[in-house]
Amino acid sequence: MQYEEKHLTNNIFELSKASIILSDKPILHEISLTIAHGQHTAIIGPNGSGKTTLMKLLTGDTHAVYKDDGSFVKLFGQTRYSIWDIKRLMGIITNDLDEKHKSQASHMSGIEIILTGIFDTIGFLPQEKITLKLIDKAESLMNKLGIQSLRDHAFRDMSSGETRKCLIARALISEPVVLMLDEPTTGLDIAAQLRFFELMERVSVDHTIIIITHHIEEVLSFINNIVMINDGRIFTQGPKKVVLTNQNVSELFSIPLEVFMESNGTYHFLMDSKGGSQTRFKNPFAGILRGGAP
Repeated sequence: MQYEEKHLTNNIFELSKASIILSDKPILHEISLTIAHGQHTAIIGPNGSGKTTLMKLLTGDTHAVYKDDGSFVKLFGQTRYSIWDIKRLMGIITNDLDEKHKSQASHMSGIEIILTGIFDTIGFLPQEKITLKLIDKAESLMNKLGIQSLRDHAFRDMSSGETRKCLIARALISEPVVLMLDEPTTGLDIAAQLRFFELMERVSVDHTIIIITHHIEEVLSFINNIVMINDGRIFTQGPKKVVLTNQNVSELFSIPLEVFMESNGTYHFLMDSKGGSQTRFKNPFAGILRGGAP
């Protein structure tokens, strides 16, 4: 199935009463949500809340159980689709992908890792041909992202921040519509996190960004939509300013929290300790990144 240009003007994801049952155990319960093009979204929830399973549903890697109640899952406007057509429209970055490259392709250079994104493989298969045009495309992308210094570096010799940037370029080389990141700052120090999110802000100009996380501080200025999930159910969802309230965040994580939005659209929070004092968790990127639409 070929995707015509008209599909790119519709919603990216549209779910209605979508449920997932694994080994007779309900994992997701009647999930209903819509994410439109340009609607940069953070899917937030505690560990074990169903975030990763929801991500797999959105990427077509798992399938919902359909009932005779109007339930459906639409990916790029389609309820019936080829998984390969869908994958070409998505750039997916997970910690598992990072680990696979470290274990199976650590000897490859930065530009080689990026070029494998054309074929969505770990390493190159014998039938895959790399042309000068593709190399020029990869080099142009590296220049645009400011990572040209990684061109000839082996993946194993890169820092965690550098491997993450390299995998972003790998995802972008196939020109996806949406970029999806699962727990994107895991393993990164503060400096690497800052550089990573500065990069993501530039990428958000041309791509819809979806971040799956349990860190409120990863809700940066360009994020304009929040989906909260817990116990496999949508807890609440909507515009960032409306959803990220003290009550919602405290109930979601089952701990008293006070949430503050900086003038540039980033967040930090206060947590009450047992003695009644407050511990401040300030977003390290506050005041550095530009503001975005709430």
